[in-house]
Order: sequence, then C-alpha cells, then structure tokens
Amino acid sequence: SLSAKTKRFFHSANVICADVEGTSYTNAQDYISKLSLTPTFWHTTFSNELSGKGCRFRMVYVLDEEIKGEKDFYNYVNIFNTRIEKEVGEYSLDHCNLYPNQYYNGTCTSNPNLVVDGGISNCIYSLSDICGEINESDIERERQQQHTIVEWENADKIEMSKYLINAMEQNSYDDFMK
Repeated sequence: SLSAKTKRFFHSANVICADVEGTSYTNAQDYISKLSLTPTFWHTTFSNELSGKGCRFRMVYVLDEEIKGEKDFYNYVNIFNTRIEKEVGEYSLDHCNLYPNQYYNGTCTSNPNLVVDGGISNCIYSLSDICGEINESDIERERQQQHTIVEWENADKIEMSKYLINAMEQNSYDDFMK
C-alpha cells in the first residue's frame, strides 16, 4: 500500500528514474540524443504537450547492482542528475527523483487526447556507468555539500533547492510557473 511508501522503509533500489519537465527540446528523442547513456526505457508522461506544458517524459535506467540506503541513493541520483543536465545543457529535471519514496505513475496509452511516445534500449548499467568512477571521498563530499538541503535525521526542516532558486533566477515569473 502507499501508506508504507515512506523513506523509513527504504532498503535499496536498482533503478534511477528521471522526469524531464520544462525542457526547451521539442521532443524526447532530441533530448535523449544528447545523452551519453540511452535510458533503459523511456515514456512520455500524462502532461506531455498538454496545456502548453511542452515535452514531458520519464527516463528509467536499470542498474545491475543495488543502491543501498536513502543517503547513498540521494547522493548517486544527485550526481546522475548533474551529469544529465550538463549533457543536455539545461536544468530540466524534476529533482523529486532524489527521494527513494517517490511514487511514479505511468501513462494511459489508450487515451486519444494524450501525445504518447516511448522507447526501449534494454541497456542495463552499473553505477560506474551512470555516475562515473566514484570513490568514498566523492560520496562524502556530496553528503557534505548537499545540493538540496535535507536534514535526514530531522525531516521537518525544509530549505529551498539550489535548482529551484536557479530556475527562478533564470526565468520570467510566467515561464517559471508553467
């Protein structure tokens, strides 16, 4: 049940998902063509091209090993997100993927009002493929720098993400609110 989908029950993951929203690319294929690693599979999301929202899709990378523990999950995914955004040249990821208890819905392919697309590469990746060669000092540095500040032991403390602040600074109010 969804009531058990909390970070306190998280054990491990062998997938990394990334939702692309607010991209300047007009379609997922052009965006994905800029990446050095093709997603294991991808699909457009429910809000793809609805109400002027533009191209929106989810990329899923399947790993051949587990990421254990929520802190390491956060840190590996943060490194992955940074890589993706550098390769495509824009901040277009929804950083909700940093949290292992994120819930993902699919897309109803039978709805004629939706613009549905997707692709499968069947590639399975290692963590070193996804994040490069990372050693314990890299992970420790990520833990200390925490791009999005989250107090893991005190989940009541919430601060603004640097990605959110960057998006606010680089866009007009109307563009930011889309």
